Amino acid sequence: MPQLILLEAARKIFKLHGYTGEMLKEAIPYISEFKNKLIVLKIGGSIIEDKDTEKEFIEDVAFMMEIGIKLIIIHGGGKHLTEALLQKGITSDFHNGLRITTKDIVETAEEVFTKINHGLTNELEEAKVKAFPYNHAQNLIEAEILDDSLGFVGKPIALRNKLLQEKVEEGIVPIIPALGLQGKQLLNINADTVAGFIAREMKAEKLILMTNVDGLCDDKGSLISTVDQEKVEELINSGTIRGGMVPKVKTCLDALEGGVHKAHIINGSGKTFVNEVLTDKGVGTQIIHK
Repeated sequence: MPQLILLEAARKIFKLHGYTGEMLKEAIPYISEFKNKLIVLKIGGSIIEDKDTEKEFIEDVAFMMEIGIKLIIIHGGGKHLTEALLQKGITSDFHNGLRITTKDIVETAEEVFTKINHGLTNELEEAKVKAFPYNHAQNLIEAEILDDSLGFVGKPIALRNKLLQEKVEEGIVPIIPALGLQGKQLLNINADTVAGFIAREMKAEKLILMTNVDGLCDDKGSLISTVDQEKVEELINSGTIRGGMVPKVKTCLDALEGGVHKAHIINGSGKTFVNEVLTDKGVGTQIIHK
């Protein structure tokens, strides 16, 4: 990467994140390493629901795109969907963390996710970032029913890679909702699952799940900065990783098995995304190959 571009990147990361001295020394090699590499980001409610946090995230996306890192953003919108259902007088139940989805619910999900999608796209374009809001009309993700007892809940089985790759190569950030199609039937899909699937299919450099926790913790409650696949399996089997974190971790492991170089679980609040990618220690947990 030309020296002038690196200096400009250093200036901006100082302005956005206060990087100085040793932190800049750490960041610059990563800026060079990840140029033209693809990162798949899953964002959650902590970003979508807070305007200040969303603004910081948009700034980070703009910075990463400017230094040549390619991005795909996946989102759900569970809290927004719950609020929209309540306004319509529609009740919903959950089983093992998944929303049992009726036809009314999946139709409402499409409405809610479309609004979120266009909102993110508009915010990015205001920050001079080209973005494209996908919806089911592009038939990007082919899915099938996950479990009949869950209703219109799906799992992804195929991706129109070429359609997505074209946008990425054009310097456009695809914004993708956690929905898929089985024939003409729309299916609601877990956003982590969608992100992991797309990262695998696109052979991304990194999968980053932005959540409401800092990352994985050991049995003493201390944050784990780096852990390999084998150790993660041990932590699951021992019960150290449990509850809703288990499917997130398994999504990361599946991504690694599918060719993704590293998977990360980080807190989605504040300026965590850039700090996770461009510093040695990061701010959350990175899961690496054994």
